[in-house]
Amino acid sequence: MGCPTRSFDPEETEMISAAANVGDDVLLEDDEDDDSIDRSYVIGLVLHLVQQQRGTTSMAAVPHSEDCDGSGNLEPESDPQVDALCTLWDLTMRPAVCQLVAELHIVDILVTYVSSSEFSTRTQELALGVLGNLAWDQQLTADIARKPEFVHTCVRIVMTETEIGLLSEAVRLIAVAVAHTEAGRPFYEALDDSVVLNQILCIWFNTLNPELQERASSLIHTLIFYNDRLLAQFLSLHLVPIAVDLLASHFDHSAPSETGLEALLRIFEKLASSQLSLGQLQQGEDATLALLKVTKQSHNADATSAAIVVLANLGPSSCVGAWVASDWELVEMLVDAATSAAQEVRVATWWLLLWGLTRLSPPQPSESEPVAPSPPPLSTASQRVVLCLARRAAALTDCARDLLRQCVEPIEPKPGVSADDDGDNDSDNDNDEEDNEATAAVVVSCIKRLANILASHQDWTAEALEDDCDDFNEDDSQLDNVAVLDAARRHLDALLTALTTGL
Repeated sequence: MGCPTRSFDPEETEMISAAANVGDDVLLEDDEDDDSIDRSYVIGLVLHLVQQQRGTTSMAAVPHSEDCDGSGNLEPESDPQVDALCTLWDLTMRPAVCQLVAELHIVDILVTYVSSSEFSTRTQELALGVLGNLAWDQQLTADIARKPEFVHTCVRIVMTETEIGLLSEAVRLIAVAVAHTEAGRPFYEALDDSVVLNQILCIWFNTLNPELQERASSLIHTLIFYNDRLLAQFLSLHLVPIAVDLLASHFDHSAPSETGLEALLRIFEKLASSQLSLGQLQQGEDATLALLKVTKQSHNADATSAAIVVLANLGPSSCVGAWVASDWELVEMLVDAATSAAQEVRVATWWLLLWGLTRLSPPQPSESEPVAPSPPPLSTASQRVVLCLARRAAALTDCARDLLRQCVEPIEPKPGVSADDDGDNDSDNDNDEEDNEATAAVVVSCIKRLANILASHQDWTAEALEDDCDDFNEDDSQLDNVAVLDAARRHLDALLTALTTGL
């Protein structure tokens, strides 16, 4: 990137001497980026901003950013001050540039832009954007948060601003700052007010701007993740029904944001893992139905995985069981997750499958009825589910073997902790062993139930699947389906036999 040649007067040189006096190095480089930036170019941008605030230059020579409005389009009217901030906003995506401009006291300069009513809303938005980039560094967050008047200015913007760009950047900066729990504590304290928290929820629920909604999701998640007291306050302000409504309506938008969905689901992960909020999520079926909708409709694997984990954390659900027992497309997605996703997701998937298979399982003998009654015929939808599981029996049994082997492996001490240590390490190992036992029990129960279901319906023929099955099976011949079911029984029987003799 080229830069104009210019000289600095003695006063300007004194202002930047600490940052500029770094030996003979003239380029800024980041390890992850081969591009380099001329230090004097960055220093010149900062000096232009200083001079503008002092009213000593028209800034006519400032080069503008290639993406001044964040959308790939140039600003319709060139404003040298805006151009300089646009360029600095782009450049401060690089840690090396952040460190340089911090040495040039850029935080003070930007805070002045945001806090003074003399500057345009667009200028304030850009200044907040640069500060949001700087705040990814914990020390720079501390520098920003040490200015109480600026912290309150940011909160005031959240409370009163209607201009989306400025509001969005304020929310982003606060979200990044509070992620540094100690450095961002002044922001935490300023937000610790039910009126402010309610305003954040109002912005989150009512905005039609996907970027602002995503940033509000990130802010809410950060606040409740680190602070149960703030979580309790949010819950009293109806966080759960608002979150459920947003999730249920996510796919109603013409172009739903995948990153926005991920940010929203992170809130659900926290809500489902906290005893403070789990009960509210479990009330009724709205949350479950919204999460099932994500599992079926999202094309984002991370979002689907997150929804599966939350569903499992909600506990046994007749609603989930009914869906799994009657929706073969959902089952197909669950099998994919069980055989290819991360460990946490795989375990969660087996729980969901168990709830569905429990509804499909034939009656079992009891003391009062030593001989189990004949199983009622399965609906066409349920037959498709069982046939889907039968077709994937090989993959399911392989996944089951893998999980069961992991469950019987000795628990390794955590890194940096001696196996002879007692206390927390013993407690953690006990919890791991209990989790492994529970996982093994779920997997074995699924395999047994599926085997029983197949054994109870050996007289299946293709006629039961002929109606409206084109989307499910291109070849609905009786021979094809019978062969699939027979092969599935062999896979399941082999695994059940292996369980008695050792995997």
